[in-house]
Amino acid sequence: MLSHRSGVAALDVPISNDQAAALDPVLRLIEQQRLWLRPGAKHGYHAVTYGFILSGLIRAVTGRTVGQFFADEVARPLGLDLHIGLPPGSHDAVAPMIGPSQRQAIRSMLNPVWLRYLLGVANRRSASYRATFGGTSVSFDDHEELVRYEVEDASSGALGNGRSLARMFAALIGEVDGRRLISPGLMNAARQPQASGYDVVLRMRTDWGLGFALPGGPMWPDVRVPGIFGHTGASGSLAFADPEHRLAFGYTPNLWAELSGSFTAPRFRFHALTEAVYESAGVRRWPHV
Repeated sequence: MLSHRSGVAALDVPISNDQAAALDPVLRLIEQQRLWLRPGAKHGYHAVTYGFILSGLIRAVTGRTVGQFFADEVARPLGLDLHIGLPPGSHDAVAPMIGPSQRQAIRSMLNPVWLRYLLGVANRRSASYRATFGGTSVSFDDHEELVRYEVEDASSGALGNGRSLARMFAALIGEVDGRRLISPGLMNAARQPQASGYDVVLRMRTDWGLGFALPGGPMWPDVRVPGIFGHTGASGSLAFADPEHRLAFGYTPNLWAELSGSFTAPRFRFHALTEAVYESAGVRRWPHV
């Protein structure tokens, strides 16, 4: 599951806010879900099911919800402004996501890099659609988004900022104010390649370690230093850690308009930002992998 090879890449029905908040209804759906592929045979991005499966495991082992566990063990000790489930009194601190215009969406659809994925999304019975756009009944509607802020959705419902993401990733590769989140051995295990190549959900190349994305494919920055690990996100967000250069990075745009032109390679803003960070650190040449 950590390397998106479990076969439970998507659900046949969308998840509502009420189901997500309760967790158990979603876990029942996952238990009953038919497999999209034989476990371990191929990989496909578990965009929605990933976080709920982990939430169930965390609750079973610790007795705490994923939001409580994250706050107690990660966010609060490190002083992070990161939340899985945001209290109503903090809603006014959120910069809401701004969806692409129709013209921007159409231009993106014409890009060869996304074309196979978008053809998959056009089929509402496909894993591509069910795992992404068809995975939730929540839209860009302001009221639905405000309600969703409170839901402990570990797949796509966390809220925070780039500085806190960078600080969290720094604590994965070394001590931050005397605290390190995982051991060096576990860090090295997590960044070992587990799946690489054609992703049956995103229909492009993706590369995965254990819970983290690895360099490779169009969704990763052009700076591909061996050993780095992290994750990209909707609208062109990115966080990663580079143990060899003792560097951590976090970026969280809220505008879904970082879309490329019709016939050019995708050029998210994080490409230029990561290049600038590495150049400023004196790392000017790197192998592409």
